Order: sequence, then structure tokens, then C-alpha cells
Amino acid sequence: MYTYGSELQSIKIPDRFATVRVDNDTPLAIVGSIYKPSQNREFVTLLNQLRIQEVAEFEALSYSKAGQMVYAIMKLNTGVSFDSDPHAGYLIARTSHDGSCSLEIAPLLMRISCTNAINRS
Repeated sequence: MYTYGSELQSIKIPDRFATVRVDNDTPLAIVGSIYKPSQNREFVTLLNQLRIQEVAEFEALSYSKAGQMVYAIMKLNTGVSFDSDPHAGYLIARTSHDGSCSLEIAPLLMRISCTNAINRS
């Protein structure tokens, strides 16, 4: 059960829970009872397997929406060519702590440098 509001005046919402940042107790979102929380280290550990296997290297790791969304950009160690025109390949990986998306990993042929593009991908 999630309790919303101050101790003096609160609303209890059955079968709902809040995800909370552990470093400062900031609520991130209200989620349902089937939501499975994960830690950022689990996300990075999974992606680090690509680095260990020499498939890709980390280019950026960050978060947006006050930590509700976390993402990584990885550069693939092997690029692609179109008519002898070489292009670097990237992966974008993201997940959320508010239930708005599951773990997603997608290939890219451009380097994303803006969180607006990350949220659209």
C-alpha cells in the first residue's frame, strides 16, 4: 500500500507502491503491485558483459527525469559501411524506475547527445 501526503494528511492507495531514490528518499513514481524494482548496478552489470566480450564500450551513462529513467550509450567495436562510407555503430540502452518502460536496447547509426532523443528512441 502506498501512502501519499504528509503524516497528518495522507491518502492510502491499495495495491500501489512508490519507487524511491535511496540516496535522498525522493519518490520517483507510484507503481502497481506487479512492478519489479531493479537497481542501476544491475543495468550496468548486464551491459558490462558487452564490454567484457569486446563487443562495445561505454560512451555515456546517465539518468533523466530526476532518476526515473536511466540510460547508457555504447559504441560498437565494429562499425558498418554503406557503399564504402564507414559509420560508427552505437547501442542505446534504457530502463525506468517508474514503470514507464522496460529494459530496451536498440542499435543506432548516430551518436545521441540529447535526452530528448533518448526518450524518443
